[in-house]
Amino acid sequence: MIIVTPTARFVSIGTRLDVMATPERSKLSVREGLVQAIRLADGKSVNIASGNSAIASTESNSKFSSRRSDQTVHVWKANLERDHRPGEGEYISAMLALRLEIRDALQNEQVDRDQIREEYGARLAGKDGTLRAKPKQVMGSPFGNVIQIATLYVNHDKPNPVVLQRESLFRVQVRVATATKLNFGVGALGTTRANAGRFRASREVAGYFDVKIPVSELQLLRGRGKNIEATGKEVFACFCLTSDRNAQLEISAVELMTTPSTPKTADPEAIPATE
Repeated sequence: MIIVTPTARFVSIGTRLDVMATPERSKLSVREGLVQAIRLADGKSVNIASGNSAIASTESNSKFSSRRSDQTVHVWKANLERDHRPGEGEYISAMLALRLEIRDALQNEQVDRDQIREEYGARLAGKDGTLRAKPKQVMGSPFGNVIQIATLYVNHDKPNPVVLQRESLFRVQVRVATATKLNFGVGALGTTRANAGRFRASREVAGYFDVKIPVSELQLLRGRGKNIEATGKEVFACFCLTSDRNAQLEISAVELMTTPSTPKTADPEAIPATE
């Protein structure tokens, strides 16, 4: 048996397997036997044995290997420069971000040129860059035909699957120029049975905010069934978007944490961050 998806070809060699495919990504999970997986982007092949899985994507520079399904991790921190998806976010280095901030402060007469060194001299130490949302046309989107979006791949260059737990919590630090509704979401694939979905939650934010979103709060983006949860699935991407073109959405940090104190039915509000 040969299974062909938009990104890969899987050759079954006497086995039981699950396959989940989207136009950009295919996941193979082998329960019994052996399967040969061939990534169509570059022709690379790998054998997947029982109890292992592999993900083939359209990016030939992403890692393509057999991973043990039981060697999952539950925490992750984004590298904004390395992990962002081209076309869905623009990485701004710390130096450039600081220059833009100084320019705006001068234009708004918040500082004068003699105060620049005193106000901003120590700001670069240990400071990361930011990821600025880019406009994208998406016909039929529930958020409007044109959205401002920034997307990050999760562990795309590492072997360990990142699996969401009920006590998992996403922390996102964002800045917006105007008050707006921020939609945060994830793309996730099944780990024991091949199913997939995009899940999201929303927050009203303004200025610079530290947003905390429990995984248990994420809801299926499109209604194929209210009982489908993000919990227990492998996350391969996360995104922030807004329909407000004037929001100038920027992300300064994203991480997935595990906290036993996360309430199961919480509805926490975004907490203003300290810069």
